[in-house]
Amino acid sequence: MNIKRCLEQPAIYNIFQKFYGGEYARKMFIDEHVKPVAGMRILDVGCGPGGVLRYLPEVNYTGIDIDERYINEARDKFGQRAKFLRSDIKNIDYEKLGSFDVIMAMGVLHHLSDEENLFLFNKIIPLLNRDGVFITIDSCLYPKQGRIKDFIVLLDRGRHVRKIDDYISLLKMRFSKVNFCVKKITIFNLAHVITKCSM
Repeated sequence: MNIKRCLEQPAIYNIFQKFYGGEYARKMFIDEHVKPVAGMRILDVGCGPGGVLRYLPEVNYTGIDIDERYINEARDKFGQRAKFLRSDIKNIDYEKLGSFDVIMAMGVLHHLSDEENLFLFNKIIPLLNRDGVFITIDSCLYPKQGRIKDFIVLLDRGRHVRKIDDYISLLKMRFSKVNFCVKKITIFNLAHVITKCSM
C-alpha cells in the first residue's frame, strides 16, 4: 500500500492530519502568524480540502489547489463561505483573483522546485495589497533535530524539502522583507520554518 497515494483521498488525508498533528499546526499558524480579522481578504495557495476555514473568522477567502478531489471536498464543506478554484500554479488567471491582505501557502513550497516557486512569487506579488503579506509554513531540514527526524521529513510527499537557509534565500530573491521562525510541531516534534514576506 502506497501511503503517499492514500493521502490523495480527502477523508484519509483529514484523518492523517488529525493523528499527525496537522490540525494543531494549522490552528497555531493561523492564530499566531496570520492573525485574521473579519473581512480580511485571504488567498490560500494549496488549500487542500479547505480545513483551515475552521480557524478563520468571516473573511473573504479564496482557496486554490491542483487536486480535484480536495477542491470538491472543500466546496462541499465550506463552499457557502468561500470560493475554491482547481488549478496548478501555472494556469491560474491571477489578474481575475483581485487583491489580498494575506496570501498564504501552508506546506506548499517544499512541493515546488526553485523555478516553480519563483514563478509563483512573481504571480502573487502583484496581488498583495499595499501592506499585504505572504506567509508560509513548510517542513525543513534542521541540523538540531538530528538525522532520524530529517529522514522522517524526507518521507513527505513534497520532493523539495530544503534547509532553512535555502527557503529564506529563495524568498529573498523576490521579497524585500523576509522574517522567519522555526517551530517544532507534529507528533514527531519536527522542525517547520514559518516565513512572513512583504515588499
